[in-house]
Amino acid sequence: MIFSRLIPTSKLFDNILIKEVEVEISTRLKVELSKSNSRILSKFSIEEIKASLIDKKDLLNILKTNREHFVDFGVMLYQKGSEIHESEDYPKGEYIPIKERPITIKSHGIAIGFSITYLIYYYFLVNDKTADLLDFLNRRKYPKAKKFMTRLIIYFNETKK
Repeated sequence: MIFSRLIPTSKLFDNILIKEVEVEISTRLKVELSKSNSRILSKFSIEEIKASLIDKKDLLNILKTNREHFVDFGVMLYQKGSEIHESEDYPKGEYIPIKERPITIKSHGIAIGFSITYLIYYYFLVNDKTADLLDFLNRRKYPKAKKFMTRLIIYFNETKK
């Protein structure tokens, strides 16, 4: 049996660089970094990494070499993502019937591990692998994946220095 020296996924979740970046992004956003439900979030991160088909070492290398741009991208992604309104998805004059409207849940900040998902998006964008990004979004069953990918590309390009 051949043993790989890959970084275990759970170790990536607890990696000091990941934690530093999450603190940096949440501090710039002036939002709380929630540390509750870490086991559930760790499992979610494991699923995200597996679905991305990206080696954990490659994710960390991208973060090490592009930390400043990644943080800017993460800040913009969170800010712009929370600015999206439900009316944006419906043609003018159409609306959601009251019974079908989603319940608004108050956000309590961002949760630990969020940067792993952001880093997956970032990896695909840095390496100009938009087809792979779209495949990842579709595998993870993101609604309106192509539209979301377009937004990611815009945020990525807007944060380049």
